[in-house]
Amino acid sequence: MKKGITMDYSSQDVADVDAVRGSFPCGEMNPDVSRTGGVSGQTYFLPATESPDGRIKATLVVKDDGSVFFEVTKNESRILRSSRLGIVTDKEDFSTGLSYVSVVSNIIDETYSLPQRKSERYRNHCRENIYVFGKNGHVVEVVFRLYDDGLAYRYRVPGEGHVAIVQEKSSFSFPVHDVEAWGSAWRNDYEGIQRHWQLSEIDVPDISMPLLVSVEKSCWLLLTEGNVYNAKGSYCASHLRPSSDHELDLVFTAEQTHDIVATYPFVTPFRIVMICETLDALARSSLVENVNPPSKIYDTDWIVPGKAAWSWWSEERSPQWFFKQKEYVDFAFRHGWKYVTVDAGWDASWIPELCSYAYERKVGIMVWTDVDALDTKQKIDEKLPVWASWGIKGIKVDFMMNDSQMRMGTYQMIAEKAAELKLLVNFHGSTKPSGEMRTWPHVITSEGVRGSEHYKWTDWTTAFTNCILPFTRNAVGPMDFTPVVFSNANLNTTHAHQLALAVIFESGVQHFADSIESYEMWKGTPFLDSVPVTWDETKVLEAYPGQYVEMARRNGSSWYVGCISVEARNVVLPCSFLDGDGYAAYIFKDGNQPDIISCEAQPVTPGSEIVIPLLPCGGCAVLITRDPFDFRIHEEESFSYHEVHGGTGQSGVLFSQVQALADGMHDIKLFYTSKNESECSVTVNDKFVMNCELHGSGSANTIRTTTIQASLLKGQNHLYLSGCPSRVSFCVDRIGIRPSACVPIIVREAASHENVLSGGAHTKDSLSGGKLVTKIGKGGKLVLKRIMVPHEGAYFVRLYYFSAENREIFVRINEGCAQSALCFNCMSDASEMKDICVNLREGENTLELSNDSGDAPDIERILIFP
Repeated sequence: MKKGITMDYSSQDVADVDAVRGSFPCGEMNPDVSRTGGVSGQTYFLPATESPDGRIKATLVVKDDGSVFFEVTKNESRILRSSRLGIVTDKEDFSTGLSYVSVVSNIIDETYSLPQRKSERYRNHCRENIYVFGKNGHVVEVVFRLYDDGLAYRYRVPGEGHVAIVQEKSSFSFPVHDVEAWGSAWRNDYEGIQRHWQLSEIDVPDISMPLLVSVEKSCWLLLTEGNVYNAKGSYCASHLRPSSDHELDLVFTAEQTHDIVATYPFVTPFRIVMICETLDALARSSLVENVNPPSKIYDTDWIVPGKAAWSWWSEERSPQWFFKQKEYVDFAFRHGWKYVTVDAGWDASWIPELCSYAYERKVGIMVWTDVDALDTKQKIDEKLPVWASWGIKGIKVDFMMNDSQMRMGTYQMIAEKAAELKLLVNFHGSTKPSGEMRTWPHVITSEGVRGSEHYKWTDWTTAFTNCILPFTRNAVGPMDFTPVVFSNANLNTTHAHQLALAVIFESGVQHFADSIESYEMWKGTPFLDSVPVTWDETKVLEAYPGQYVEMARRNGSSWYVGCISVEARNVVLPCSFLDGDGYAAYIFKDGNQPDIISCEAQPVTPGSEIVIPLLPCGGCAVLITRDPFDFRIHEEESFSYHEVHGGTGQSGVLFSQVQALADGMHDIKLFYTSKNESECSVTVNDKFVMNCELHGSGSANTIRTTTIQASLLKGQNHLYLSGCPSRVSFCVDRIGIRPSACVPIIVREAASHENVLSGGAHTKDSLSGGKLVTKIGKGGKLVLKRIMVPHEGAYFVRLYYFSAENREIFVRINEGCAQSALCFNCMSDASEMKDICVNLREGENTLELSNDSGDAPDIERILIFP
């Protein structure tokens, strides 16, 4: 049930306001107010707005100069001191000289649900007062909504025609004693480092919202805004600026270099203050979602939250490799993960093929794009329908990095078109969410956080940060933190801490950032396979920002618990939230070292307590369920395995009884440990095959895999693995063998005499000791003759190339049109790979590489796969 006005103002709302103005002309006192002071210095206290439970009260005060302030109490204790209200347009300054006209009261009470959620149902229940003020024949309304867990207010100015918003003069003024804050300095990608301040000692000029505030250690406040980028680009996003020891002003983003351009009647975003006695209530609050318009999408069956595999974090250039992305699809299929996100570097020639392959395995493909490719309606209308026709399920739109009105319009345009095409959206390098997922539930997640990717650079995320985010950034919407990483040598938490983040951090698409080669043998992977991403109930059992978090979430009848801490501590988990007996707790906890997870199971009842010790920066993840659960890691059945008891790269490891059923290429999967990157020399039947680069597993106790190809003879083979004395040693656990399903039918060196170079293209020595072809482009061409294939159809061309910068190359097959491919710059001295799908005719073909308008990468080798 919903009583009173809706959040979507219409022309009828303007007519109603005009009627109110007729009742109380500007400057005339509404009798329903109290006043203090003399005739020349009156202060008006307007009718208060109260929360439905009556415990929170907001009172507006009109000062003698016509300026308006508001004060907030909870349980009669002051939470916000006199805080300024006001907005300035090019038509009128509504920050002073206001006369109170009237107030219109409403009650809103409705429930709704979302495909992605932290609770089964959301309740939007508040009392609303619309305060009407006048000045010089102009009207401004201040809409206050009081909820049991906070307040929201916005400005609305009725009228006709165009108007420019120059400034808001909104502020938040706190008590002068014992006020703490947690948040980050403002930056336009919202990836600042989380900090803890005394409010009076904030040492940065601007602060991002949401900002968590503790008042006298008895009340938690969260300052943020709502209904921002789903408002047709009518406003910009804002942040906070300290103006005195205990006051914060709301300011427009620095990218808003001109006045906000609007059309009457206009409304601002809601300015929100959650007010909760516990962090549990704050984490469960849906106030930010509540102030947004209802869903624009009526059939939401296609909006399916889920877990995603993602290769970019572990190998930045891997999105250029078609066959690697197929491996990620296979892994997602085996483990029940819903999506694979293909990041920067994918090629349009093979995404349709990947989508088809994934669809057969019930896995969805999401693709990355820079916002520059979608920053106008024309670009959106041109690209998104084409991408949707390939079969993708969603888009990851990166580098938003702009809080201006213009960029808010970009969010809106992308969301609208994606909804039309039934595509999920994940915004990255983005603004904070402001509850827009209620309106656009297909905006399944967004970044706006300093996540796991920063382990790749500097100022890494920390346990301290992880213990703040549930009550700041993640409290206002799904957060694509990309958690659960452990193969990085600079990891500063325990493995169990990382696993717990899969419960504590909420996201409609939960990207697990480490590689499939790392997850394959990891003890925590069975828990990842089990954990859902949508929740019917959320409980914060115990927490303090920046110190520790103990959180339980329910999906169906099963509970998932995540606990993390900065300092070592004993967690005591009460099971009183269980609905009866018959449960078992499956516990993943810190072992005796940070890189070891210890697993155990025990029966539990509602009267049980589970005691779990945590290491410094430690954690635990617990599944409490009546359903069967298996701690065991299930290996790929297509491999035959050969065990060893250990070995190092320096001393070498010999597998003397490697059986092959037939001659030919075989996949050799190496299971190894190596804290940092290393190198493995591979010899088969006394013949050197290759030097294989080994990615670090993160620690000597963490097994990682890598797969290489080598030719084996039918029957018994011996395989020798050794290392390089100048590189980090590695330890071999075992190997797996199977016939290769993906073998190139053509391997051609770029400098081969079979190829034709023209227009200035020529060979030169490569850093690897071989030859490569350079000066392809600006007239230079590399032409591969006599490309012989057995059948007409699609084939994959893999280019091994060198380039210090991103360069484009054009591939022409026979007499056809050239297709372009972008080759990203090399990350090291080694060559990079780029996969391109082409159509070849049966028999002989010609492949031409060129770039008429620019430099192309230097080419080392070309492989062709069926």
